[in-house]
Amino acid sequence: MEMESGDKDKDVANDTEALDAHSENQAGALHKEWALAKRIGKSEVAIFSAIGEVVKEPQKMNMWNQFQHFMVAEDSMNWKQRPGQSQDKFQAAIQKAYEEVLDLLEEDKDYYVEQLNDWYVKKMYEHTTED
Repeated sequence: MEMESGDKDKDVANDTEALDAHSENQAGALHKEWALAKRIGKSEVAIFSAIGEVVKEPQKMNMWNQFQHFMVAEDSMNWKQRPGQSQDKFQAAIQKAYEEVLDLLEEDKDYYVEQLNDWYVKKMYEHTTED
């Protein structure tokens, strides 16, 4: 049996009213929780962090942090610590490669720094937008 046009309109109106009431209830509850949090002296950042709505800010973006990540990331240089190689030796190898980049002529270094920044920003975007 097919629904008449008037019945469909009533169903849509009922669904819309139910959705509006639900949204109002959620907004009211959030407002009360927000007011309570503010009353006990918590910041907006702390509140959002507590409910999982804030992604922790990654380390400050600087060339050394970017370079270390680039050297070991699977989709870039993919450097791995060799069997028997200490963490200190592995870190020293990364530092040596970093110093070699720093020792490049300014124009060459600028090119690598730009590529590194682009790669790092893309990685951070992918990391913070994953579902």
